[in-house]
Amino acid sequence: MIKNNTLVLSPSPVIFLKRIIFLLLLSSISLYFFLYPDVSFVFNNNSLITIRDLNGFFGDFESLFRYVCLAFTLLMWFNVFWLFLVTKYTQYIISPTSKSIKIKKGILVKKIDNIDVKNIADIDVEISMLENIFGLGTLVVYTSGDMSGLSDKLTNSERKRLADINKNVVRDFMSIKKFKSIKNPQVVSNFIDLVKTRGGR
Repeated sequence: MIKNNTLVLSPSPVIFLKRIIFLLLLSSISLYFFLYPDVSFVFNNNSLITIRDLNGFFGDFESLFRYVCLAFTLLMWFNVFWLFLVTKYTQYIISPTSKSIKIKKGILVKKIDNIDVKNIADIDVEISMLENIFGLGTLVVYTSGDMSGLSDKLTNSERKRLADINKNVVRDFMSIKKFKSIKNPQVVSNFIDLVKTRGGR
């Protein structure tokens, strides 16, 4: 989405797809036991016992069991809803005007990371099998400190050598930011390169 020449991105809920499926599966099992508490369980001696059979040993165990199952189901549904909120309130804002990238996260407590495009050393695009199915990808941005002042004092050969080192060796020690499960990651990467190029003029 573009607002006032600023690219605003949010991760897709696909990023949590495996977790969402797992939570929904657990909630379905719990909901089943809430609706059908008279299900039978088989023990080692092949005897059958239902939840109602335990009422005499633990009081009104059936009602307690159903309340626990209902509470667990609602908790799982809330977790799924929370994951959708996490993706909704996570934004990657790329601004050509300020020559920066802002990463905004948080629902109750906001956290904002600011990346100056001139400090971006390299960008990689990673696409998992799941992301490939949904036409998504993860943008990996490697950033370093501002070395423009140092670079001005170097010769052309030293500046080139520093650039090679900066890209190939120091990458392991750079700050890494990931824009997870976004649409058209390669287009976004090209957009960042364009903003960086214009910023250098």
